[in-house]
Amino acid sequence: ELYQVVQQSGIFTNVDVNDVSSRLEGTFLAPYIESIKTEWKTYAEAATRELSSYLFESIKNITSNTLTFMFQLFIMFYALFYFLKDGKKMLARLMHLSPLGNNYEKRLFERFTSTTRATLKSTVIVGGIQGLLGGLMFFFTGIQGAFVWGVIMFALSLIPVLGSFIIWFPAGLIMLALGNIWQGVVILAVGTFVISLVDNLLRPPLIGRDIQMHPLVVLLTTLGGLFFFGISGFVIGPIIAALYISIMNVYEEYYKTSLEKN
Repeated sequence: ELYQVVQQSGIFTNVDVNDVSSRLEGTFLAPYIESIKTEWKTYAEAATRELSSYLFESIKNITSNTLTFMFQLFIMFYALFYFLKDGKKMLARLMHLSPLGNNYEKRLFERFTSTTRATLKSTVIVGGIQGLLGGLMFFFTGIQGAFVWGVIMFALSLIPVLGSFIIWFPAGLIMLALGNIWQGVVILAVGTFVISLVDNLLRPPLIGRDIQMHPLVVLLTTLGGLFFFGISGFVIGPIIAALYISIMNVYEEYYKTSLEKN
């Protein structure tokens, strides 16, 4: 392992501990100097061991998550191929077997397609706004290639798990590290309080307006879908809610006479 390689290399035995301790005398670390002198090598090897273990686990998790994502992506495109190829036949078969009747079946199907269309449309609109805001933010703070970064943030905004956060947050930290204080503060502030909130503020009204669903229901079902289904949940969540509401409307219409008597 990494810590064994470090131990055998003798890198920590070449450190002049006396020179380091003389510089620390008179500081708040002075009481710990003697312990550091005697246990320096042990502390360094323990830290290296922990670091190597952390790196190994991180690489293993990244590899595992990548393989899982690739498998899910393959299944999605494989299923999408047959849905596009035989989708009408499948739908006709389901409508034939359903006991609801053509009127209610068509209503549920239209609800399904309208919700899917509204969700995808809102994702593109919100992603475009986030990319535009991010590009303008980079332009006014003097970051080169603002247009390209804006396009990248737009593309990443289409993926709920990633988002433009992985672009503007490191950029803000880098600006602070380079001494560009006001630019870094502006990037982090605008990214946190404007760009990040665009999705939560605009997506529910956009979806709800198209499918006549309350924005709060859209927000909660989107979050629940992401929690239970992962990336695809931002579409599946609102669809399940829309179908549920449609079924309740069908139930209310079918049993309207009985419900009015209650």
